[in-house]
Amino acid sequence: MFFFNNNTRKYRVCVAALLAICGCDQSESSHPPFANSAGYLKEGIAFDDTIYDANGNPFSLKDFKGKVVIVAFSTTWCPNCPNVLQSLDNLEAKNIPNLKIIALNVGDEEINEIKIHYKIHNIQLLDVYRSVNNEIMRGIRGVPACLVFDTDGKFVCGYLGKTNFCSQEFMDFISSLLNKN
Repeated sequence: MFFFNNNTRKYRVCVAALLAICGCDQSESSHPPFANSAGYLKEGIAFDDTIYDANGNPFSLKDFKGKVVIVAFSTTWCPNCPNVLQSLDNLEAKNIPNLKIIALNVGDEEINEIKIHYKIHNIQLLDVYRSVNNEIMRGIRGVPACLVFDTDGKFVCGYLGKTNFCSQEFMDFISSLLNKN
């Protein structure tokens, strides 16, 4: 048996060959982007929690019906979280109508600590929310984690680890979710 880093071409070719041998459909249109990555979350995750903005005002995903919503979980101590937050910040800069990004800090940091963390890592456009406790991450085993919900508030997929949310593949995916009606 041999192992490859999951980002290498040899790894992707081996995975494609194994999927073909098994008769699995691997066409790009059959699944969300990065579905073959180790951190892909395909299982449905309910997220009906109440969240609080920086001013303490409550809201939930139901408030964003008609929008594609990305919920990101990160911490101030996670080494990969700033990369994901920067990618989401770059996505936010694209001003995509009907796309809402909610970046939640898992922990007990105060708003000012999160703002400082954002400033240190040059995260300029993402809104700051009050920290949430880790029980909100039911079924997710690590950070950074991002969940994608369609315009009906239904879980579509999720990702653990570093993900390029500004890739053309992801942009096309978001566009298809926004244009599904």
